[in-house]
Amino acid sequence: MKRILAALALAAAASLAGCATAPKPPTWSPGAPSTAIAPQPTGAFATLEAQVAQRAGPGKSGFMLLDSNDDGLRWRLAVIDSAKHSLDIQYYVWWGDESGNILMSRVIDAAQRG
Repeated sequence: MKRILAALALAAAASLAGCATAPKPPTWSPGAPSTAIAPQPTGAFATLEAQVAQRAGPGKSGFMLLDSNDDGLRWRLAVIDSAKHSLDIQYYVWWGDESGNILMSRVIDAAQRG
């Protein structure tokens, strides 16, 4: 019985000790909020952007659903490879798999092009 009480007391003390310390604050800083820069008139998709704006109205955008991973990768690579001014890339998770490595390599190439 004494062993059970000692074990319960130890478990209670450990639980309370875990609650006694505050979590450490994050060491990263999210930085200031930002938005994408406006499309450049000499960009690779300037004509397409103008057509979408003309049909949908100012400040609107367009999209096309892609139904395969291969198509998604091909379109991403085409956009990255044709970038002349900037890239606005937003991912929740970027895996270090083969396609993630290909994308990152092309992003680095685009950055080196300026």
